[in-house]
Amino acid sequence: MLLPIRKYRPEDSEYLCPRAIEMLLHNTDSWREWAKLNAVTGPAYTCEIDGKPVVSAGVRILKADNGEMVGWPWFVMNEDARKYRFSLFRMTKHILLMLAREFNLSRLVTDSQKGFDASQRLLEHLGFRRLPNETKIQYFYEMRL
Repeated sequence: MLLPIRKYRPEDSEYLCPRAIEMLLHNTDSWREWAKLNAVTGPAYTCEIDGKPVVSAGVRILKADNGEMVGWPWFVMNEDARKYRFSLFRMTKHILLMLAREFNLSRLVTDSQKGFDASQRLLEHLGFRRLPNETKIQYFYEMRL
């Protein structure tokens, strides 16, 4: 199934974050600043079903100290995304690889909250591997391209 996507807008997060699968986004206003940051630091897209955002995802483009171009992917999705998980998975992997080629990224790095098993499974299915360094609340992941 092909799902409709469009450019991400920060107001997409106003709908998604209070309904997000990731519970940490429900009870905080910090996602408002996060949404603004995501809108300006790299390409991002939203998938809508019946005119409502189901998932927004993008890649922040960063330049490492050694000059290497690195992407920091981010995702936010609501419960409706579970109904379309296989289509969303294929679309997400395709978009990540397309953006990596377009921006000449050598790797993708991201984090995942500990205890958010669905996030860790998604990252591993996408081809990320968990790095040995972690904090008290998060794991870090990398995909070499």
